Amino acid sequence: MKNAALPIHPARPGRRRLRRQQAFTMFEVLLVVIALGLLAALIVPTIERFIDATGDTAKTHNAKILNQYVETLYNAGAETNWADGAAAITALTAGVSLPPTVPGGQTQIVKLTQAVNAEAYTYTAGTPTSPPSFSPLLGRRNVRP
Repeated sequence: MKNAALPIHPARPGRRRLRRQQAFTMFEVLLVVIALGLLAALIVPTIERFIDATGDTAKTHNAKILNQYVETLYNAGAETNWADGAAAITALTAGVSLPPTVPGGQTQIVKLTQAVNAEAYTYTAGTPTSPPSFSPLLGRRNVRP
């Protein structure tokens, strides 16, 4: 038997080269970690500012609604002498009776249907010439509107 030529497999040297390059070097991993850290440092504060702005918008809107309810009650002659904001919101949510505007008319009940957190607002008691009012506490994180 003569010397049989062995088949040449050109893929074998490439496979060996691929096997040697399968893992990342420590430097490459370090670069990826640094890049992810920089991205997180830029993105997280932006997201937090967006969340705060959304909460502040909701608080401002809720304060406007509360003030409209209180002004309606005050102008109708209903009792608006609440001890604090929590008592005012509880009374508004439970329903406040308006005296009849027409003699012999029916008593109307004004009721706030939206849930509101009293800790998100500053309550200012009313005077004989002005109704009580609510002001939103803006920029307070972790205080639901």
